[in-house]
Amino acid sequence: LDVPTEGLILVTNDGQYAREMELPSNELHRVYRARVHGLLTPYKLRAMKSGVKIDGFRYGSMLVTPESGRKNATNSWIK
Repeated sequence: LDVPTEGLILVTNDGQYAREMELPSNELHRVYRARVHGLLTPYKLRAMKSGVKIDGFRYGSMLVTPESGRKNATNSWIK
């Protein structure tokens, strides 16, 4: 995790279990919650859902759902 983030860290000494948890082929469902600074527009949501390129690195598509809150807020939360 980065410094301004928080979350659950699972610690285990079972190497096989740890490997199974991290493999994308096991399709373990993960949910991330992130704070978005700036206005979250429909254009930005569509871009995240189709994949984005940041600093030369391509990120795949994401299922992004804005959390309820004030409309047109400059700080929002997404899942």
